[in-house]
Amino acid sequence: MADPAVMALPDPHGGCKHPPLPHTGGGNWVTKTGRHLPAEIECVARALYWNRGGTRSVSRAVAMAVGIVRNWAEGKGNVSAATRARCQAAIARWEAQRAAAKADNAT
Repeated sequence: MADPAVMALPDPHGGCKHPPLPHTGGGNWVTKTGRHLPAEIECVARALYWNRGGTRSVSRAVAMAVGIVRNWAEGKGNVSAATRARCQAAIARWEAQRAAAKADNAT
């Protein structure tokens, strides 16, 4: 059985199959701090957003993408070991960015 994550994750050269997410005014910690989503999370969010014709909010698509990538990092969804490792690294980057943003906000 094919790895279900392959269609949503960026290709090995970093390309994503979906158009960029629209800018929403910068009201979230990612844009306020000048950080970017890990590529794996962003590509899943793009797929979720654009496959619904842009009717889902960007923040909802990102939240869902974090959950999906987290599930794949845990080995759920019959993903390959390579996908699992990639998603574990993406979640680690996400958590590190989130902690840094909270620390910046606390000062």
